[in-house]
Amino acid sequence: MKELGRMKENKQKRALTGALVVFFVASLFLLGFYPLRDSIIFLENKKSIALPNDWQVNETEIQQHLEQQLGFGYRIPGSNASERLRNYIKGIAQGSVIFQNFTYMSTPIVNIEIRIGNQTSPNLLIFGAHYDTRKIATNDEIPDPVPGANDGASGVAGLLAMMNTIVENPYFLDLLEAFEIRFVFFDAEDQGGIDGWNWTRGSTYYAENMTSGDVNRSVAMILLDMVGDRNLNLKKERNSDPDYRDKIWEVAANIGYSEYFIDRLGYSLIDDHVPFLNRGIPSVDLIDFDYSEWHKVTDDLAHVSASSIAIVANTVLAWLLAEFLEIQVWNLSSNQVSSPPFHSSEVFESPAESSSEGRITIEFFTAPLMLLVVFLFKRRYRI
Repeated sequence: MKELGRMKENKQKRALTGALVVFFVASLFLLGFYPLRDSIIFLENKKSIALPNDWQVNETEIQQHLEQQLGFGYRIPGSNASERLRNYIKGIAQGSVIFQNFTYMSTPIVNIEIRIGNQTSPNLLIFGAHYDTRKIATNDEIPDPVPGANDGASGVAGLLAMMNTIVENPYFLDLLEAFEIRFVFFDAEDQGGIDGWNWTRGSTYYAENMTSGDVNRSVAMILLDMVGDRNLNLKKERNSDPDYRDKIWEVAANIGYSEYFIDRLGYSLIDDHVPFLNRGIPSVDLIDFDYSEWHKVTDDLAHVSASSIAIVANTVLAWLLAEFLEIQVWNLSSNQVSSPPFHSSEVFESPAESSSEGRITIEFFTAPLMLLVVFLFKRRYRI
């Protein structure tokens, strides 16, 4: 009888043990315990998170945009190459596209605008770059057109890469909900002093024709111009809004880019940001004006770097995270950031994990809790 009793007790223990195993495994899956891999990770009390590399722009994509633009030929206002570039930008745009047409000096001029985000938002962000190239290399002995790898193509490539990053990654979802974002590619910026043309015709027309409502809700305008120099050296442009300009330089220092963003005043420039400043919109010109091939026939792919463009674009993205989502980027190499975004009490999720709201929070506590339950259960029933 005692032997039967022990056999019965052992059978009950095996049954309880099996039930515990089933309960433990099922709980892990029900509560979403998967390997974290690239998920956002808590570092300290929901105030610090680590982002995967994919929040940054793609250098390969930037190089492709550079090569495509120069492959079209000289993008002089009114040219076939200019039209081909417009069609290229329209074809890869991640939002609604508007062509703004007008005539200057008997030449058709076309600005390109891409709108993403919340178009009913009271907040508007504008990013700009000119896409035209200079008709004559006035700083060269050869009076040929300028290829415009840096002076034209670099800013366009940077904006296109930023657009894709903002749209395709979940870390900027709050930004897209809180802001309308416009990427504007200006025509006829770089023809000043040739055949009676003035500078910045495309941006001037665009800014002057903004509605008062759009002007009033414009938070900032950031311009990327000549940001592809292999020896990148950006100084603080003097006409730029000092508050936003200094914050961008501070972010650059935080992420280890102080050797590229030189912390001193540079030139005062007539550039595409000035018409926006004239409308009262805080604007910043990110430009390396010490480029040795400026307005020369040697402004070609051999003298630009996709890495330089990525440095500027990533700095602007990091500034967006810091300024508008209250996420501070401190070390770009480790992708560490701190502070939560606008509306979420949880942290962002990686693209692979974005379908399960809040699952990452549970993942950290599921395994220890289940192990504790098993330990207490075994202690209670002496399994």
